[in-house]
Amino acid sequence: MVPCVSKLDVFVQNLKDKFYLLDKFNADIILIQEAEQLPLKFFPNYIYQWTGLNDKKGVGTLFKNKEYAVPANFNKDLIYYLPASLTDFNLINVWAYGHRASKFGSEVIGYPLDAFKYYEDFIGVKKTIILGDFNHSVIWDAKMNNNKFIDIEFFGI
Repeated sequence: MVPCVSKLDVFVQNLKDKFYLLDKFNADIILIQEAEQLPLKFFPNYIYQWTGLNDKKGVGTLFKNKEYAVPANFNKDLIYYLPASLTDFNLINVWAYGHRASKFGSEVIGYPLDAFKYYEDFIGVKKTIILGDFNHSVIWDAKMNNNKFIDIEFFGI
């Protein structure tokens, strides 16, 4: 059975107050960008996995009746990329922060290509769904930019 995956790509402040809108979809997995940090079992029938550097804005994934594991090499300095391994596939929830990540420090990385290179083994081990807000497009690729969106395609994704 293929799981129902929903992705919400809108600014979701106060997710706790808007969850009832998502719950109507009865999705197995819900990916949310720009969401606040909440306890793991905050939502009925869901487990809420979250990462971020600001309690008010991060990336979250809701799992309903799904066994999952965050990989051992999870890197919180890759913002905001939340990987999860499920039985039949891997998943990476993306809210790409690009050049803005540097405001959190020189060790923090926000570019998709850098994150996908870091998680290359995770992506290659089984089918992987990469979904989210990439905050980029090939129309914004600059000739001198080392992190072009089109390079993701050449990376094999």
